[in-house]
Amino acid sequence: MLVEDNEINQQLALELLKRRNISVILAENGQVALNKLTAGLVVDGVLMDCQMPVMDGYTATEKIRALPEFDKLPILAMTANVMAGDRERALNCGMNDLIGKPIDVGELFGTLGKWLKPVKRETSQPVLVESVPPTDIELEVEGLDKIRGMETVQQDKALYLDLLRRFSSYQGAFNTRFSAAWEQGDRKTAEREAHTLRGSAGTLGAKDIARLAGELERAVRDQSDNDVPNLAEQVCDQLVAMLSSLNRQLESTEQVEEPISVLTNRELGEELDKLSLLLDDFDSEALTAMSALMGR
Repeated sequence: MLVEDNEINQQLALELLKRRNISVILAENGQVALNKLTAGLVVDGVLMDCQMPVMDGYTATEKIRALPEFDKLPILAMTANVMAGDRERALNCGMNDLIGKPIDVGELFGTLGKWLKPVKRETSQPVLVESVPPTDIELEVEGLDKIRGMETVQQDKALYLDLLRRFSSYQGAFNTRFSAAWEQGDRKTAEREAHTLRGSAGTLGAKDIARLAGELERAVRDQSDNDVPNLAEQVCDQLVAMLSSLNRQLESTEQVEEPISVLTNRELGEELDKLSLLLDDFDSEALTAMSALMGR
């Protein structure tokens, strides 16, 4: 089960796991994950984001561990906070290990291989992380390390461009969301917004923005209120400049859409039956199937 509300890292993790034929069930926050498990859902392990609305990963893990039937369930933290104190907090609440953000493919599958023992298969094969030759991409955006970003997505140009578009669409409103939370005295939301930006920016190769967002996150968490306005301004200035350049270049990469094929009633029925089965199994492939069907 992948418990994650950060769209960029969630989408990346889903794609990487899918390529290894690993089935994933999604939960958008800790409460949803807890509900699924207590309803009888059987999983090999949980990839738990730490910073989430409704119920964060630490609280969710403590509640899961309080149930005797889940005392051995592998729970792996996914977090951009990987300092000694963060590791200690994760382990103390019942998590088994940490996977850092930005996601490193080798670390991801190495940690999965260490802790997850599939219950639905008699034997498990070791997961190999193949080396993929570098792929060139037509982007030259100041502040964006496209080489690092392409390494993260294993040289998948289409996936990288898709993640960049998602990042631009969501983080373009970062200033509005952060400022509203800060002005209302909602430190938890303000910290989470900075944390999410840090993780997403780092994953895509926007290292300077990730660094500044990390400093902003710490300032909010440590109640260094005098530093927050200046850091928030720096983050927003860098973000606006990068997104302005990025959006112009992304427009030039848009491909001509292919003609939409029309399904017959019989074909549509078959596709809907497949989608229904995936939804019944809480299979993340349902998202891919639904997206493909909507495109038809």
